[in-house]
Amino acid sequence: YRFHQPDLERRLRGALRLRSSVTVQLGQSVEALQQDSAGVTVTYRDEGNGQLQSLRAGYVVGCDGARSMVRSAMGVTMQPLGFEQRWLVADVMLRREMPELGDYTLQFCDALRPATYCRNVGLRRRWEFALLDHEDSIETMQSEAVWAFLSRWITPQDAELERAAVYTFKSEVAESWVKGRLCLAGDCAHLTPPFLGQGMCAGIRDAANLAWKLAVACRGGDAGILTSYESERKPNVTDYIETAVEMGELINRVRAGDNIAQKVGAGDEGGTVLMRSVQAGLGPGLGSNLGADLGSGSAQQDGAALRGQLIAQITLQAGRLDDVIGNHCAVLARQRRAVAPHLAMLCAQDDPAIGALLDQLGVDAIFLRPDMRVLWAACGEQAVDLVLRQARALSLA
Repeated sequence: YRFHQPDLERRLRGALRLRSSVTVQLGQSVEALQQDSAGVTVTYRDEGNGQLQSLRAGYVVGCDGARSMVRSAMGVTMQPLGFEQRWLVADVMLRREMPELGDYTLQFCDALRPATYCRNVGLRRRWEFALLDHEDSIETMQSEAVWAFLSRWITPQDAELERAAVYTFKSEVAESWVKGRLCLAGDCAHLTPPFLGQGMCAGIRDAANLAWKLAVACRGGDAGILTSYESERKPNVTDYIETAVEMGELINRVRAGDNIAQKVGAGDEGGTVLMRSVQAGLGPGLGSNLGADLGSGSAQQDGAALRGQLIAQITLQAGRLDDVIGNHCAVLARQRRAVAPHLAMLCAQDDPAIGALLDQLGVDAIFLRPDMRVLWAACGEQAVDLVLRQARALSLA
């Protein structure tokens, strides 16, 4: 749960360098995007020598943050969800272990100045402070001012100040995520206050949902599959953002409203509120139209309820489920059947763990997408065949 983001980013860049299919070009600034029926022309400038160059792409994904150039080129605006506030973020490295600070993340519902303490990995610690309207962002980032904020907990003798920055925490969602061959992901598609720690997580979910759909479109499958990216992801991320906004309102107003208390946890006799995991499902999209075809029996309704859900990691005889399937669609079924080469087929006949999972879910087969979410779960051989036919129509099977 705890990690240092720059360390993660170094790992990701290192993994990219190992892939012969990936070219990384740093120090380039995209100047223009022009899409047509066959692809997108990307015009970019080398920031080192100022020269303009261009390339052709089948699709372009804007992952360029809150001030996204790609979003502007798409003519897309952001829709506010009701929260905007400046916070000072201070990252420090302790000079020694200080267990008295606490081995947890803590929200201070201080009526004068709401604050957050984060126990990060190793000796790293972070504090965040809400800024008042009259406080100047530049002045509050100065070392003397930051240590004044931190004085309640530590002094310069206890830690080294690594950095201080003022962020405007917003809650916004892009009105459209896909236009033709241009797509948005991450912060250029949505912005969330940090109170649930879901900003980077939401971007990773975007990538997991979009990447395999782009692969289907690029290998000649139904390009319309990309429309399901926004319809599935937007309601999901909006639910997380709205919950984070409610959490921020609780912290700022020093009171627990009924809605947020029901969503995130329940208080004990001492007044402590314990968090529950927020598990937002996918919005309508792939598999949504299968319900009428499969019939209205209770078993099929149970299968429909699993659509879009993440499947728990299980251990098979050949290893972890994620590792066995890889970045492919997969069918987990009681009986083996013929499937396309790029579709993994796992059956209870070969591994009892598959049968145990199907028993737990109360179905005969599940069709898993590469993002490990259920496309559909089916009961009965006829229903399994129908799901496979639908998947083939999308070039998934």
